Amino acid sequence: MYFKQNVKSKYNYEYYVCSGYNNKKECTTQSIKKSLVKYVILNDLQRITSITQQFEDCYLVDIILKDIEKELENNDNNHARLHEIKKKNRRD
Repeated sequence: MYFKQNVKSKYNYEYYVCSGYNNKKECTTQSIKKSLVKYVILNDLQRITSITQQFEDCYLVDIILKDIEKELENNDNNHARLHEIKKKNRRD
């Protein structure tokens, strides 16, 4: 596709033309408005951005949960050590 612009008329018409249209092998439509291409691309980018943000949020939650799990394990280990120290002190 290549960009064309019709500035001869009183309306500025911007559009893309398929390079394969002349051969009628690759395309069935000769042109598409620039505004439509822009609209489709922006919608796709917004959709992709939204999906990416959802995954990012999930990723951050996963990191936080792993940190909490690590802290809980450390607490369990500290409690076990404290219990052993108390037990040892009672024997002495």
